Amino acid sequence: MRSGRSGMLGLVIPDITNPFWGEVARGAQDRAAESGASLLVFSSDWDAAKEATHIGTLRRARVDGAIINPVADNFDDHHRFGLPFVFIGSSAERFADISSVGSDITRAVRLGMDHLVSKGHSAPSFIVGPKSRLARARFLRAVHEHCVERDIDHGILAMEDGRIYRRGRAPSDAATAGAAACRARLCICSQ
Repeated sequence: MRSGRSGMLGLVIPDITNPFWGEVARGAQDRAAESGASLLVFSSDWDAAKEATHIGTLRRARVDGAIINPVADNFDDHHRFGLPFVFIGSSAERFADISSVGSDITRAVRLGMDHLVSKGHSAPSFIVGPKSRLARARFLRAVHEHCVERDIDHGILAMEDGRIYRRGRAPSDAATAGAAACRARLCICSQ
């Protein structure tokens, strides 16, 4: 008799080549194995069409549930997934009624900036994610608040748009072009 469970879970992440997301995949795989389940891993490459294809594949495979870091923070039709899911990443904050795992960007900014300042880097530059991501606004707000609290002139801090990793490549050309002038960078962003 069929139990209605597939014993499979899905994971849709934005870029498997980014070491952070590779660690997330490994942790999810380990947890799934502990519970006797298998994990299907998909990388959307920050492409909404690929994400939709991957989610459709998970639905057809009748997975028991999925962990998803959505490509966009600005969608309202989260029921489109058509399967039980948990959000991870910056979308978690936007949808308080959905099971989710987010990050403490404010604390990360405080720890990162305090560490860099303690090492003599009084004006680090920052790599911030795309304007379409909720995490960017949270990150910039946390940097501003931290500067005010620590009496740091935030006007001297350089902000650079870019992805920390893009399909396994080094930081964006814009970020590396200023490397000679800047000796410290802080990259805290849910891209």
